[in-house]
Amino acid sequence: MLVANLNRERIDAFIAERGPEYRCPECEGVVILKKGRKVIDHFAHKPPTDCSWASGETRAHLEAKLLVAKALAGRGLRAEVEFVVNTLPGDRRADVIAWSPNGRQIAFELQHTPIDLNEIESRASSYARAGIVQI
Repeated sequence: MLVANLNRERIDAFIAERGPEYRCPECEGVVILKKGRKVIDHFAHKPPTDCSWASGETRAHLEAKLLVAKALAGRGLRAEVEFVVNTLPGDRRADVIAWSPNGRQIAFELQHTPIDLNEIESRASSYARAGIVQI
């Protein structure tokens, strides 16, 4: 997880510092900031947990989300990783969301592992119903 809450404010792992108590944006459980030379800066749930956001992500997936967000920001667009889309039913987090110059939201979903066609259709339909473009 690349983001957590600190005093109810969103904070990115790459600017977070060790010490404060961070919370999961989904379950409000305690998460631990992980930083090091061998890992990308991220938050991990303090075990035990049954939070749906606690599933591990590969380093490649975490890095890809950051690369996409940085590339969009480099083009002058506002971009955030792991953005919760509150207008959608269920657990929907865009890997990266950006805002076009006219304010329209564009969700970027980065998929490395195989998922079935039903899941792809479900994601696309959810974003479409919310008026969000999906890439």
